[in-house]
Amino acid sequence: MQHSETTFKLSLTSKAPLQISLEGTTGDEVTVKPDEMRLQRVYVTAAPGSAAAQAERTPLRIWVEDMHSTDRVEQDTIFFGKGK
Repeated sequence: MQHSETTFKLSLTSKAPLQISLEGTTGDEVTVKPDEMRLQRVYVTAAPGSAAAQAERTPLRIWVEDMHSTDRVEQDTIFFGKGK
């Protein structure tokens, strides 16, 4: 926990052109109040008809970066397409 308000930037890396969006905000950053946690819903999308949308699964990595320091963490996950 931080003792000051902290802004985090969320992003993703993948071989496929995937997009990330955050529920309740128009950007890719969220601010967390001092000594609190925040639950943030993250959406990953692929363009209709793209290879990722048609593939069964596409690996990706989600990054969360503290904008007030050099700290960042990642989580590997899977984007599930239609598999056709």
